[in-house]
Amino acid sequence: MLERLRRVLHAIFPSPAPLPRGEPQLSPVPWISDEVWTDWQYWVVEPMPPDFPTIEDPETIVVDVEDRERAPRASLPPDAPSPPQGSPEEHERHLVSTPPSAGIRSPSWPVCCERLTTLVNHQGDGTPLEQIETETGALDHAFLVEDLRRNWNCRTKSELADAMARGYGESLQCLREDGVAEGIAIYQCRACGRVYVGGGHP
Repeated sequence: MLERLRRVLHAIFPSPAPLPRGEPQLSPVPWISDEVWTDWQYWVVEPMPPDFPTIEDPETIVVDVEDRERAPRASLPPDAPSPPQGSPEEHERHLVSTPPSAGIRSPSWPVCCERLTTLVNHQGDGTPLEQIETETGALDHAFLVEDLRRNWNCRTKSELADAMARGYGESLQCLREDGVAEGIAIYQCRACGRVYVGGGHP
């Protein structure tokens, strides 16, 4: 329903300029940035039920050495809270405990520096991609290899190699041009500043 509303509004106002953001709101959890949380509230048109799954069916993925080497860094917001360190089970419990809001479905959520990364852009909500890439350069290859293996249906080495060559370039180009792109999420480790791209549905 929320994504249908987004599509209708985008069809009426197709310019790349983002829809006006509401009053800034502090995120109640450190794994969602204030900017994403603020924009998510724009899509909440009625009170959310207390058991609404803001982050539904999350899949945490620990970044490997190659992922870390490929990921660019961006400066950390001053005084930005960092998610706690913990086990994979604890990370997933944190995600599903997020208070009700417009949210994300089936995200591949990077774990870096033994903690959840922070969602900084979801399908255009949050910190604008242009602002992020001013520091990081193009994020087309800031993916997690395990995300590609699990969610891109890469059954062979050649399929994985093709997916790695393409990365998230096509989706990010849509985000650059239109300000909206379905199924794209950008995260930052609030310990080391690395930025990752992963899948996430409306």
